[in-house]
Amino acid sequence: MQDAPDDDGSMPNAMDDMKYNFWESQDIWIRNQRDGGTEHQNPVYREGKPVFVYARIRNRGAKTSPQGATVTLRWSQAGISLDYDSFCGKNKLDNGVATGGLIGTKGIPSVRPNESVVICFPWYIKDPKQYQQYTKDAWHYCLLAEIESIQEPISEKMHNLRDYVKSYNNVAMKNIYNIEVSDDDNSLISGVISIHNPSIDNRIYKIELETFDKNTLQQTNLCTKAEVSLIPDRMLYHSMVGNKAELRNLQLLKSEGRLVAQTDLASMDKVCLAPGEMGLLNVKFNFKEQMADLDGEYICRVLLKDQETGELVGGETYVIKKKSRPKFNVVIGHKLEEGAVHLVAQQISEPATYRWRDSEGELLSEGLEFTTKTSAPVQLEVEAKSDGVKGKALFEGGSSSLAGLLTISPNPAKDYLDVKVKMESEASLIITSVADGCSYIYTILKEGRIDVGSLPRGKYLVSLFCKEEMYDKQTIILE
Repeated sequence: MQDAPDDDGSMPNAMDDMKYNFWESQDIWIRNQRDGGTEHQNPVYREGKPVFVYARIRNRGAKTSPQGATVTLRWSQAGISLDYDSFCGKNKLDNGVATGGLIGTKGIPSVRPNESVVICFPWYIKDPKQYQQYTKDAWHYCLLAEIESIQEPISEKMHNLRDYVKSYNNVAMKNIYNIEVSDDDNSLISGVISIHNPSIDNRIYKIELETFDKNTLQQTNLCTKAEVSLIPDRMLYHSMVGNKAELRNLQLLKSEGRLVAQTDLASMDKVCLAPGEMGLLNVKFNFKEQMADLDGEYICRVLLKDQETGELVGGETYVIKKKSRPKFNVVIGHKLEEGAVHLVAQQISEPATYRWRDSEGELLSEGLEFTTKTSAPVQLEVEAKSDGVKGKALFEGGSSSLAGLLTISPNPAKDYLDVKVKMESEASLIITSVADGCSYIYTILKEGRIDVGSLPRGKYLVSLFCKEEMYDKQTIILE
């Protein structure tokens, strides 16, 4: 069974270690109907009905293979640090539910030289509800296939899966999940993987991201098109923060316990796990609204490496299929109420979640409305519920985006300024010289004329204050 299209069957596998993503075998795939299709699908749970796993066995020898060989298929909940026990049903969650096990064993008919045969296994997958106390997001599956015969036995069931798959050309693994980004009911924008330490010693890992255009296999900066988030569960988050993992090109949003990749060279270094410790990591893809009409396919790999040696431990591959959808605009309305700025999101024409964030991206509130008494910028994020596409708009607080709170004319001015203020309370204007920093304070209610004929000529910053909070600022010229 091939680990990759250019796997020639050498033992051990002769592929470049830097490009050896041993969990991407095209000789194992899943279909939800027994239709003979060859494109890998995410399995869909249907009570009492199986999905179908296909395994392709190739004869690379010069003679017809004898009968008596078998192929065995096993499953595990998806992870990037799996070992052989993960596929044998030995690992169980606190609720007693297994995270892996046997799918079945079938005989292989004789196969002529340079030909192949495809064998189909019905598989009754577990109800996803059994895992919901650990994660509400989709925790998918990984598959392991083993061919054995008297003529070509597997002499050692290696605990380390990378070594096992690399050492035997009759062992293959599949750990691929499809992300379907479309504005219909079938959209999937995230998938959960486990990270655990199967050894008896502490292990220090490194988690890396890499992305490609699926058609060209050229590296692509997916982060310019989508918000790629890593969302650890409580255990993994505690391990990261408590053990001071190093974040590279990852922004930590503490209000949500979420890491957002700033570039596609993002990584999480020095993730320390104690023996037997396991955590879950949800990887989520929210395309940006300006990319809403984009049509394309991408690959995002999450790689796990040994921090000390740099050796690849395992990985997960997300195949992201982005379909075009209508764009939408994010608009913020505002008004003054008792000295505070009341912000209102203009609803878009589809179900969405509305979030208000500060300048660092931290969550302030959720809902259509938000009130602030500070002059700090506020960002509105609108996430379409159908496919997770996110649009954003910025309310700049004290800047002139407050459109009309402060009106000044003429500009440039000579002897006076006519000022209008849309404030319910008495306000103050502070006029500050850009040249020397000298400030001049004026009190105003609604509107009035300010004499500036005696001020030095030059550029000034006019700031509008009410109850010690700044609500607007503009630049004027005195000439």
